[in-house]
Amino acid sequence: MTTSLSAEKHIKALLGLVNAWTATQTYNNDVLLAWGTGNDIVALDRSTALGADTALTSVLIGTPVSEAIAADSFMLSNTTASGDIAAYINRGGNSEQFMFMDASAGALYLLANTGGVMMGFAADPPAPDTTGLHIWRGTAGTIAAGASAALVLEDDGEVRLQFLATSASSMMIAFADPTGGGQLLRGMIQYINSGGTPADTMVFRTANAENIQLTTSTFAFQQAESITTTTGDLTINAAGNLVISDLTQHAAGTLIRFGATSFSTAGTNNIVLIEGTAPSGTLTDGGAIYVRDAAGTTELTYIDSAGGVSNVT
Repeated sequence: MTTSLSAEKHIKALLGLVNAWTATQTYNNDVLLAWGTGNDIVALDRSTALGADTALTSVLIGTPVSEAIAADSFMLSNTTASGDIAAYINRGGNSEQFMFMDASAGALYLLANTGGVMMGFAADPPAPDTTGLHIWRGTAGTIAAGASAALVLEDDGEVRLQFLATSASSMMIAFADPTGGGQLLRGMIQYINSGGTPADTMVFRTANAENIQLTTSTFAFQQAESITTTTGDLTINAAGNLVISDLTQHAAGTLIRFGATSFSTAGTNNIVLIEGTAPSGTLTDGGAIYVRDAAGTTELTYIDSAGGVSNVT
């Protein structure tokens, strides 16, 4: 080992005595600095590159799982089985842990007990807005995240949350609920890629059930639904025709209903316009249009399948 230490300081270092150095102490490349009776913690300035997943005597043990590093890289390693590494600071007279590498669990903890974690990808990032994770690439202006935000993405331009998956896969944001032992997909926004089924489809899920499938040309409800407004009008403004189609797939016909009650039909291809609260009765097949009275039992106007129009009353 070649260093600039004096013999006296070497002896003090070997004996573990405190030494107050007043000048820079230089260690050459590839000198292993070790702590502990069994070299538990080691540090190394390696002069040459090291390939991925490559063992290194006294530094990387067994069959490493590691990335390749360039020449003149600094390495820090705990070589003891299940030995951890932790970092602490004195905050207001009390030690607080801010980083913890748990060897037994294979987990990395970044701990910010009160101030949050800032990950800056541009110069001069501010303090985090939240007690969660703040990812910052530029200032959005005079605005701060809500106190309950666990994740904040901020930029001075476009900011994007990007998902990448194979063409046969899907990507989703899932909302879980602990109700009933845990419902992992209580709510969900999912996109199925071009090779999936159904292809190129956005899926929306609420109350633990799939509600809507949206494609480039179809907005398909997956169950009985109501479209309502809590205030104001509901306006449908079509640039072309407003079409109600696929009448033949409904065994009971298609109802355009005014009122809160249902109407039972025996035929198909019928359109029934009803106003009232207690309609009843049946219709025959034939593709007719009926306008009935408030009771829903008497035809006021009838257009038959041949195109004839009858005013009953």
